[in-house]
Amino acid sequence: MKKGERLLYEIEYFNSRNRSISATEIGDYFGVAKNTVQDDIDRLKNHGCIFEATDGRNGGYVLKSAPSLERLAVGEEKEQLLKQMIEEAKGEKKELLRQMTEELAIKTLEKDK
Repeated sequence: MKKGERLLYEIEYFNSRNRSISATEIGDYFGVAKNTVQDDIDRLKNHGCIFEATDGRNGGYVLKSAPSLERLAVGEEKEQLLKQMIEEAKGEKKELLRQMTEELAIKTLEKDK
């Protein structure tokens, strides 16, 4: 399961329970480490989700508010598109550098004639 998909399913998981859910419980359910769950929660917060953290024996997280799933999905798509654009720009920079090096080599050879 991709990260974006997991984030959406995590929201559904929170919404289907009316209690505090530990990072360990979520991690066990989705087959990921507790640290990954905590990173996911931070990421969801950055996308507009509001969580309440609870301490103690039954501590964990309660999802108080979340943007629509459609809005979150669009955010993930935009993020993927930006990453793709950055990678393409890196490739273009490499091509530009190759072209510049080739032109410099040609000019240098022409000077030596």
